[in-house]
Amino acid sequence: MAITMKPKFYTPALTALHRDGALDREGNQRLYDWLLAGGIGGVVLLGSMGECFGLGTEQKQELISLAAHHLRGRARLLVGAGSTCLEETAALSRYALEQGADGVLIVPPYYFSLNEQQAEDYFGALLPRIPGKAYLYNFPTVTGYDISPELTLRLARRHPNLAGYKDTVAQTDHTARLIQLLKAEFPAFEVFCGFDNNFAHTILSGGDGCVGGMSNIIPAQCAAWRGALEAGDWTGAARYQQLMDKIVQLGKIGAPFPPIVKTAAILCGLDIQPWCTPPFFPPSGEQAGQIAALLESAGLRVQRERLPK
Repeated sequence: MAITMKPKFYTPALTALHRDGALDREGNQRLYDWLLAGGIGGVVLLGSMGECFGLGTEQKQELISLAAHHLRGRARLLVGAGSTCLEETAALSRYALEQGADGVLIVPPYYFSLNEQQAEDYFGALLPRIPGKAYLYNFPTVTGYDISPELTLRLARRHPNLAGYKDTVAQTDHTARLIQLLKAEFPAFEVFCGFDNNFAHTILSGGDGCVGGMSNIIPAQCAAWRGALEAGDWTGAARYQQLMDKIVQLGKIGAPFPPIVKTAAILCGLDIQPWCTPPFFPPSGEQAGQIAALLESAGLRVQRERLPK
């Protein structure tokens, strides 16, 4: 299997909020500009990093419209539209595509775990109702079950609008199996890893790239890593791999991860506020200090004046 020569690194964008929970429209626009200035070529809206679980339908529609308008002609836009309700997912998918999104990302229902047949029935009912490209979002840690490569292949055979898959699992062999099965029959099917530090392995296995949250913090370095892999600069690729291996240790400072990543991005220069959807709050002063120390240990410049007082 040929190695992908045009690796992609997309950002599952944070969502900038005011303290009262309202969308910070200007903050979100600054976030998108921060990513584009760093060389990121695609934005994924309303994923886990974007706190999709804490936003209402009207807020989601407002954010989709804002992002689609701001990014049009400048970056690829995929929109997270999955929920526990099939009709709600279909409706939000249609809205996103009407606004100009290039595709929608669908996390499966996540209250009860579905078995393989139930998951196949669900996607079989949903995909014909999406008038555009759809990408499966596999995140077993939060949904409680896996969308298997074999199930994905069966769905791709029946639904031509199934265009790709984001695999948020630590096990690289799972992503490699997905690539082997799908690419053999559908070469244009896009496979993205969901953990930043699995990017190089995904590319070398024949996949398409990464949708990785750490690129909210270091977009320029992630874009440079992509460039190094594309150019066959293995020394450079190794350097960025080692940087990412340090940055992903942010996940050990606190959970859930969006508040930690949001604060880390702010400390690295992103001009947004640290507020998150309830019941999540910005990191404590102690945690913020740990975030700053970790970023500095990775060789990044930290604006310590932005630490909470």
